[in-house]
Amino acid sequence: MQFSIIQEQTLPSTNAILKEMAKGGAPEGTVLVALRQTAGYGRHGRSFFSPEGTGLYFSLLLRPSFAAADAPHLTPLAAVALALAVERLFPVRAEIKWVNDLYLDGKKAAGILSESALGTDGALAYTVVGVGVNLLPPVGGFPEGLLATALLPEGGEPSRAEALREALLAAFLEEFAIRYEKMPRLDFLTEYRRRSFLDGRRVLVHNAAIDTAKTGKGRPALVLGITESGALAVRYEDGREDVLCAGEVTLRLGE
Repeated sequence: MQFSIIQEQTLPSTNAILKEMAKGGAPEGTVLVALRQTAGYGRHGRSFFSPEGTGLYFSLLLRPSFAAADAPHLTPLAAVALALAVERLFPVRAEIKWVNDLYLDGKKAAGILSESALGTDGALAYTVVGVGVNLLPPVGGFPEGLLATALLPEGGEPSRAEALREALLAAFLEEFAIRYEKMPRLDFLTEYRRRSFLDGRRVLVHNAAIDTAKTGKGRPALVLGITESGALAVRYEDGREDVLCAGEVTLRLGE
């Protein structure tokens, strides 16, 4: 897989801009990097804090040959690639919070957002995989209420962060390409399941089908593990078990 890297000082969102480039015919392997995002976003349109000089923010354009039904697996694939890349450069143990976050010592260090589009024939036209990694804590710390951490400690040198930004991007692309070439095989899910941050934890399940939708508080559950297909197995307080292929879970406070 060939990569073409484009770096900009400031962009609203690498995902948003790369999707427009994809519609204009940009080739697979195009990587768009921003040193700062003014309107970075994650799942469900949430804002992704992207200050200059403290993170690695990029998006990768893919034009998969496999079925659209397999596109959701690109997010866990990217999570595995990022975990392995981080561990190549840092003396840490990287875990994955289903479905798209990288955790270090119980705190979020990176997030992944994949967005796909279908062609007029109904086939998968492209997928843009966006990645945001906290390399350094921002000046003044992370926003209040954000349970986040960074790969480098507070007071780390910005010059070191710059070098690691390039090294981490290169390591991620290498790890990703190895596994992407094997799709739609899902061999990477073994590693994904092994790194599951949520196993055995109590969570709140947010899902349109079963959520306490009117309150938005979610439904309490115990995480049993991740299935061989990458879904999340949970047990609710009434004893009923479920397998979540989509949706979102949050940790229960104090657990």
